[in-house]
Amino acid sequence: MDKVINQVDIDDGPCEKNAIKVFPSKTEFGEGCSFGEWCSFGKGCSFGKGCSFGERCSFGEGCSFGERCRFGEGCSFGEGCSFGEWCRFGEGCSFGERCSFGEGCSFGEGCHFGERCRFGEGCSFGERCRFGEGCSFGEGCSFGEGCSFGERCIFGEGCRFGEGCSFGEGCSFGEWCSFDEGCILENNIKLKSNYIFFVNGLGLENRGTYAFLSLEGIYIRCGFWAGWLCDFKENIKKNHKGTHFEKEYMALCDLIELHYSQYNKTV
Repeated sequence: MDKVINQVDIDDGPCEKNAIKVFPSKTEFGEGCSFGEWCSFGKGCSFGKGCSFGERCSFGEGCSFGERCRFGEGCSFGEGCSFGEWCRFGEGCSFGERCSFGEGCSFGEGCHFGERCRFGEGCSFGERCRFGEGCSFGEGCSFGEGCSFGERCIFGEGCRFGEGCSFGEGCSFGEWCSFDEGCILENNIKLKSNYIFFVNGLGLENRGTYAFLSLEGIYIRCGFWAGWLCDFKENIKKNHKGTHFEKEYMALCDLIELHYSQYNKTV
């Protein structure tokens, strides 16, 4: 039977760097437990609500944490860890693949996340955070300057990005997402406008179509296709000539050009 440790069983002293305190795998901890720096936990440990951890603690795969847990700088987590709502993390924390986070979690600068991590609504991230491929974010998440995202990340409505954020291929954005100056799409395409033009439900597959105003012109994402507006028009004519979809997509192109003409008189 796995050992259960309640709050009263935890030592009050820190886990010092030169004498790291190690806890076995699959140990269960109650609510409100408090740990000092440099503590090390095995795989599958579970923690109740409101637990707190000092700097540079490490956790094995599959650990779970309740709501409102707090972590110091430089903590590291294995794959598949899960966190409740409103957890807070210091700078430079790192997370393995497939970690999941509830609503309202906050992260300091320079945190690093593996592939396919999932975040609830309203999470906030400091500057220069890095995210692996296939991460997903709920509505209203916010990101500081210089964050970078791998391919095929998904963002809910109303996400906000600071200056100089970069995005891999195939990332998708919900309505009302906004970008500060200098954000970069794939192929080093820098955005000029912080507004995304988005239409959903067009074409045979009812897919979403995104339009971005970059320094070089209007950039389009439609399903797995991405390229400039002029190339998008040629692709429409090639694949949908004489059909209802050609008329639908060409009308969309006219609307996109009309919309972005207020931002760029050369469009």
